[in-house]
Amino acid sequence: MVQGCCYLCKPRETEQRAMETMKAKMFTLDAILEEDPTLGGFTAFFKQFPNIITEGETEEEAIQNLLNALHDVFVYKTERKTHWSSANGM
Repeated sequence: MVQGCCYLCKPRETEQRAMETMKAKMFTLDAILEEDPTLGGFTAFFKQFPNIITEGETEEEAIQNLLNALHDVFVYKTERKTHWSSANGM
């Protein structure tokens, strides 16, 4: 990593470190979609987080709702500094 030459470069260094950390923490999630043949619409959840469940009228809506729910759970856990329990996927 290039060291900053002055105080103006410090934000750039911090941003670079944050991006490197994000890249190191990237992982793949498997989304499961189930169509309701009777009522229509879709139910979605991640294989890795089975307790985060959403629905949508379309596949796209169900997936977007799932991503939003995952984001909300991460924010909640981060703000409260709580740990994920592997027993229940949360």
